[in-house]
Amino acid sequence: MSVTSPPRPPVRPEELEALIKEARRRQRRRQALGAAAVAAAAAAVIVAYSVSAGHGSSSGGARKERHRAAAPVTTHFAVGAASWHGPPFSGLVIASPASGSCRKVPLPHSYPGYLLFSGNRYAYSSGRQVAWEGTVGGGRPQRLGLGYWAQPFWLGKQLGLVELRAPRLHLGGRTIAFGIAPHAQISSIAASRGRLLFDASWGNGPAGDLHAATFVYSGGRTNTVRTSPTPYGGVSGADPIWSPDGSRIAFFEDGDLWTMAPDGSDARRLTHTPTVAKSGPLLWSRDGRRILYAATRNRVRDVYSVPTSGGGPSRLSHSRRLHPPFDESGTTAVSWLGPSALAVKSGNSLGVLPLAGGRVQRICTIPGMGLTNGTALP
Repeated sequence: MSVTSPPRPPVRPEELEALIKEARRRQRRRQALGAAAVAAAAAAVIVAYSVSAGHGSSSGGARKERHRAAAPVTTHFAVGAASWHGPPFSGLVIASPASGSCRKVPLPHSYPGYLLFSGNRYAYSSGRQVAWEGTVGGGRPQRLGLGYWAQPFWLGKQLGLVELRAPRLHLGGRTIAFGIAPHAQISSIAASRGRLLFDASWGNGPAGDLHAATFVYSGGRTNTVRTSPTPYGGVSGADPIWSPDGSRIAFFEDGDLWTMAPDGSDARRLTHTPTVAKSGPLLWSRDGRRILYAATRNRVRDVYSVPTSGGGPSRLSHSRRLHPPFDESGTTAVSWLGPSALAVKSGNSLGVLPLAGGRVQRICTIPGMGLTNGTALP
């Protein structure tokens, strides 16, 4: 669906800078990074996993530690990263479970390390109408001069660019205008079977007139499938995601995890602990039978799994609470590493969590580093 929009009045650069900063702030909050509080407090914090870790040698600024896994995991994974303390760095960290090592890969203008992945491909925005696209291990990323202010998103194998000043998507040579509030800001977008799922917010926050909703774009039409009761952010938050077969959407509402049909009907509540803070990323298993998320109890975050057919959640990781002055600790899933293991992060550490039980096998700890979202590498 191609749309020609009427001209808009020029906007001062500082206003657009503020829009980009606000978009990144909302995305970082929804992904519940939590790494800054730990990493900024000390340059060499080793977050306490529920694992008896030995002391490894140091190489390239990363301390390497090896652990005997219940089943060998050979899949590498990558995460976005940025230093909060110590020498400046922003880019990728590539983790190798087999060798128990991590490698830092700097990327130009990538601070604060918020990258979006599709397999081994990544993209990010550096502001000032510029985005970057690259492949892990493929050298310097390609600079994309856009001519408009946008945030990149992967929609399957295609790179989409969502404008920051208007609800428009540029994808494969087309411009799709979504039929929502004209100045709505899109904070996430995902594709499944020719449909687009996205969250957007609009209105005046300081004036108490902020609104947020979830939409599905299909067949040239934009349909509202859910209106958020907590547009200012509730106790739980994450981007909504499609199920592997595209028949369901998972999302947080009123502090609990739910699924619904693509038209917003048949909402099913999977958890019943609204006062327990939960966060993403939401990870749906390939067979669609369970969803992973993070939950914080007693100021410690752990990975949980809940069956989509009903039943209570299971705690997969068992983190320990750090002593003051650290106010946050725990474990968050990054990506599936096949059907039996997860890539996980905790503060400035990366590791592997077997789903069959057992302890997190730490791969590395990088002092002063904040770690964001990531991907398994093919």
